[in-house]
Amino acid sequence: MPVAPVMLQFWFRQGRQIPPYLRGLEPREDHLGFDLSAAPGDSLIEKTHGEAIDLSSLHEELLAGGLLLTHASRVDRIFSADESLDERFYYVFRFHYFPAQTAVPREGVDIEQLVLSLEEINKMAFWGVRADLNNGRYGPWISVSCKGRVQRYTAEDLSRPEMRNIYDARGDKIGSAPLAANRALHYLGNNHLSLSQPVTVS
Repeated sequence: MPVAPVMLQFWFRQGRQIPPYLRGLEPREDHLGFDLSAAPGDSLIEKTHGEAIDLSSLHEELLAGGLLLTHASRVDRIFSADESLDERFYYVFRFHYFPAQTAVPREGVDIEQLVLSLEEINKMAFWGVRADLNNGRYGPWISVSCKGRVQRYTAEDLSRPEMRNIYDARGDKIGSAPLAANRALHYLGNNHLSLSQPVTVS
């Protein structure tokens, strides 16, 4: 199978969590057949539950895999997973990657600012993820949905990392440390993704 386009999408509940450059995007529908309400295709990564996933290396791995970031788009969504729950409003931002040989960067798009926005998103939070290989209007495409934001800093203040207690083998608290990722998401090329243990810096 040829390298498929990738749509990396992030779901935000609060506007203050969104990087400033992205806030300027007007909400609109995409015209490329990437529909959030469409039935999912073949699962590449099952939905993670209660995990903090690090996506900080994904952009560079997509580039290494022959894809280029061409633009980003915004789609505002009201979502309810269960009829008994209140509806929730989400700001959904999609980063669109296409195979290098067919990629056409959108006119007026500042790709450097998009990359900086991605870096900020991944610096400020870990995420819950799922990924699917879908059949779209123009052929296969991969969706990587990042929902369930795991905040890394209190009130988005880099001087106040979110802390987690550390316990010994007997269950006694022995200290605390900044929140760490459970696993990291990687693009391996040729339409393959994987979750692995994150690299720790000693």
